[in-house]
Amino acid sequence: MALTLMVLVAVSIPLSAASASTSYEDHQISPTARNDIRPLGTSTLDLVPTSTSVTCNPNPDSIGKATVCTVSVTGHSPTGSVSWISNEPGSFNLTSCVLAMGQCSVSYIPKSIAVVTVMATYQGDTVNSRSNGSSSVSVTVYPTTMTVRCEPSTVSFGTVSTCTAQVVGFSPTGNVTWTSSEAGTFSVSPCTLSAGQCSVFFVGGIVGQINITGSYRGDADNYGSTARFTMVVFMGSSTTMPSTVTSSTSITSSGMVPEFSDTAYVLIALVAVVALAYALVRPRFTRGEKIP
Repeated sequence: MALTLMVLVAVSIPLSAASASTSYEDHQISPTARNDIRPLGTSTLDLVPTSTSVTCNPNPDSIGKATVCTVSVTGHSPTGSVSWISNEPGSFNLTSCVLAMGQCSVSYIPKSIAVVTVMATYQGDTVNSRSNGSSSVSVTVYPTTMTVRCEPSTVSFGTVSTCTAQVVGFSPTGNVTWTSSEAGTFSVSPCTLSAGQCSVFFVGGIVGQINITGSYRGDADNYGSTARFTMVVFMGSSTTMPSTVTSSTSITSSGMVPEFSDTAYVLIALVAVVALAYALVRPRFTRGEKIP
């Protein structure tokens, strides 16, 4: 009986040791598992949270004019790219930009008058999580600039001059109305813009300077604007045009007035005086009277 108990004890000791050894080995980390261990922040469930903000300048902006939008991403030294979209018609010079020091910028041109939301999406990297941000840009009507020029700018009395208005804006459409500071006749007023410009004929009704003004009324996308041009009408034929009278230059609504040389003014005044004197002193004869 004692021998039987000794055998059972001897057999049970190795079995227990083997069982303990097996249990210990079951809790060991395999070499493959060791390779799967990554530092804090690199797991999909443990990425560093980021925040993304967007600013655009200028804001408000005009339709058709570029605004520069800059994205800033905060996190753990974020790297990678940022993609851009807007909720209204418009165009980006880049659909994505690459972060440098947590920032990057793109240029955006709005093509509708509205409050446009420009959104930037940070794609994340191996350490930082994905995030997005946006900015609202108020898009207003485009401020136009206008020029007027008449050719020829110095003409003899009764000669036709061609006056052309050019409007620069966001594909401006509509009409240009014409007026003159002195007597004269336009072939038509208003004229309709085509490719941003239109022309009319003008004949001055006096001898001297005449200010020709073109007024653009604007359209749904463009503000109106006005420009003025000064031309000179003198008495005589075109072949006797004073050589010292130079063409004036067109002006915009800024209010600059072209100037002529003093010699030009003297010649214009002299021509007018001579014409008036001749009209006053020329002899008048009645029918049947003999001319001495």
